[in-house]
Amino acid sequence: MLSLRQEELLKRLMQAEQELTSEEIARVIGVTSRTIRTDMKALKVILEEHGAALHIKRGAGYTLSVEDYGAFRTFLKTSLRERNEKKEPSIPNQPEDRVAYLLKRLLLSEDYIKLEGLAEELFVSESTVKNDLKAVRHLFSLHGLSISHRPKYGLRLTGDEMKLRYCMAEHVFQQEHANAALLPEETYQLIQDIVRSRTKATGLHLSEIGLSNLVTHIAIACKRIEEKKLVKMPEAELKEIQVQPVFQVAQQMAEDIRRVLAIDFPLSEMAYIAIHLMGAKMMAYGEAGHTLFHLLDEDHFRFTHQLLAYVEEHMSLDIQFDKELIVGLSLHLRSAIHRFRYDMNIRNPYLPDIKRHYPIAFEAGVYMGRWLKEKEGVEIPEDEIGYLALHIGAAIERTKSQHVRKTCLIVCATGVASSQLLLHKLTAAFNGRLEIAGTASIGELPLYDLRSIDFIISTIPLQNTLPVPVIDVHTILSDDDIVRLKRFVQNSQDTGVLRYVSPALTFFQQDLQSREEVLQYFVNVLKEQHRIPDEFEQLLLEREQVSPTSFGHLVAIPHPIKPATDDTFCAICTLKKPVLWGEDRVQVVCLLSIQKTYQKELQSLYQFLVRLTERKEVVEQLIKAASFEELTAALQVLEHPNEKTRHPFPHL
Repeated sequence: MLSLRQEELLKRLMQAEQELTSEEIARVIGVTSRTIRTDMKALKVILEEHGAALHIKRGAGYTLSVEDYGAFRTFLKTSLRERNEKKEPSIPNQPEDRVAYLLKRLLLSEDYIKLEGLAEELFVSESTVKNDLKAVRHLFSLHGLSISHRPKYGLRLTGDEMKLRYCMAEHVFQQEHANAALLPEETYQLIQDIVRSRTKATGLHLSEIGLSNLVTHIAIACKRIEEKKLVKMPEAELKEIQVQPVFQVAQQMAEDIRRVLAIDFPLSEMAYIAIHLMGAKMMAYGEAGHTLFHLLDEDHFRFTHQLLAYVEEHMSLDIQFDKELIVGLSLHLRSAIHRFRYDMNIRNPYLPDIKRHYPIAFEAGVYMGRWLKEKEGVEIPEDEIGYLALHIGAAIERTKSQHVRKTCLIVCATGVASSQLLLHKLTAAFNGRLEIAGTASIGELPLYDLRSIDFIISTIPLQNTLPVPVIDVHTILSDDDIVRLKRFVQNSQDTGVLRYVSPALTFFQQDLQSREEVLQYFVNVLKEQHRIPDEFEQLLLEREQVSPTSFGHLVAIPHPIKPATDDTFCAICTLKKPVLWGEDRVQVVCLLSIQKTYQKELQSLYQFLVRLTERKEVVEQLIKAASFEELTAALQVLEHPNEKTRHPFPHL
């Protein structure tokens, strides 16, 4: 049976349309090229027995040929079936999977672990483990933890007990039934029943995520108490928590657990439960559908109004007075403020999808984080920003359903009659889906406030740089013109990034070693071109501090935390080797800057670039690109996201 890494190699060989070098594959998979060559030798022997051949061309790379499709197809099906039947624990194959494995391994180990032992467990070289540990150390540092090394003994995790538990909650409980690594499933279920019963009896309406997080932290507490690893709190803080109404609920839960599981919770551990009760995520609505107003007071609503006013000032989302948003956000912030004050973490399983599919809502969450930092003096983690973005995203969707029409301005040079003919034909063609703000000549164009316009329809070339898209049409509107206009109105995502890219903004195969070096390189080049203000670098770094702008699949989309340039542009840089960007490895960097005076294209540009992360073959083409023409040819396919790629082995 093939190993997981051999399966990955075979998959890449089947999809490749040209030779693959060991260096190229190693770069994507995250191991050394020597490891790839070793795997390829073993794979070559296996394939020869099942109707396929692996060819190695010196200086070019590896290619796969299938000589007996029937035998090869049977081999693939049999290999997959054997893995499913055996249900063997999978050995991490990708770099991010190895990082997750190492995190969990160090978190759950009470003893030192030797580097060579980790290499044997993962079936990789020690140098690969050392490289993966860079990402592991970074992730632990975000929780205030560190890895200590003792000669002849190995590695061990050190840090404050409460911070260690927060880290365990985030990285050990990420997958379903992951709690089995700490406690038996039936024990976890007993804790869940106790928590659900006590919160229901005391009228605490926890969301499912809030309940799950609370149970997770109590389960971790049970395990750590059994191991004599207790949370310590200053006496003053302990007394402050004891007077909170939820402390009595925490005492009742602790007593129930003592009675059922024979685990004694000391006072500091009861306070630990109370802290998590105060920070638990509540439901926005009660069982009868009534808003939980009794949990909110005037100060909560005032706080939320100020926060939304700040977001509206910077992003103009038209959601400031959405009542459902105000109530839901007020209730969320009530619990979130407690989490901020006690450095509590809350896992957000939807975070990658939120960042990818609702980039504007996530950016609004980033603005909220800035405001909360100024007002409350706390750093807002990206998981929390993701939850704020969920509220914003729902409000944006409600606004879209109320305002579905696009607004345009007609620019025409041949007189009133032709412009009126164009207006009436457009009105008939779009049947209410297009609002025409008016008609104008070139001379009248500066008089219009283009911030309220989605795009311009023009019968003449417009030489000046305008802050809105311009669609050129014939004076006598043709069928082709109508088709192009309908495509634009119906799907604004068709507006891609290519018109904001130029040869002066594309840089290939740069030898840069870190995220900081990449950003500094961009800043230096853009300063030479006089495209950015002095504060641009600081705005880029400030945005990265809130949440890394990597989207997975070797792609990052850095941008300033607020619009800062006079025009919109996208600078693209590819790297010789991937660099660590937050938790992800990145080799294609698309720096996006939106102009200060017009931000309506932001959503479509983000979504265009995010589509890039979903097309691995396009990313690989960009990494190989050596010219502007090759880069634009690779990006061109993203203009048509539904277009299917050809399979190199159609018979399979």
